[in-house]
Amino acid sequence: MLASSEVTSASATVWTVKGSMSSAWALRSASPWLLEMNLSTPLGLRVDLAMPLPSVLRSADECNVYETGKLVWRARTLIGGVPGVISANISHTVARGDSVVITVEGGSYAWDMSCSD
Repeated sequence: MLASSEVTSASATVWTVKGSMSSAWALRSASPWLLEMNLSTPLGLRVDLAMPLPSVLRSADECNVYETGKLVWRARTLIGGVPGVISANISHTVARGDSVVITVEGGSYAWDMSCSD
């Protein structure tokens, strides 16, 4: 369950030298973790998309990432098969904790991350 004071969605658009880039995310559920993210980037631009893992997660192996319904990442492994997806790995920063970071080429993407309790 999500607390009423938590931020559960956001969106933004920024301008780059190659054109506009937009992103939106929504946390649909904290238990089980269901995160949706949309990303649109100009062609010729490579970006890293960071999908935060829940802080109570015992292991990143409990999470799957999908792009438009197709499994892309499972058990710390890039499955592949989605055009424009270059790499995926786990990253840790003080600001956001652990995240799955997916590097993509320009295009439009619809991501879903689901993590079991």
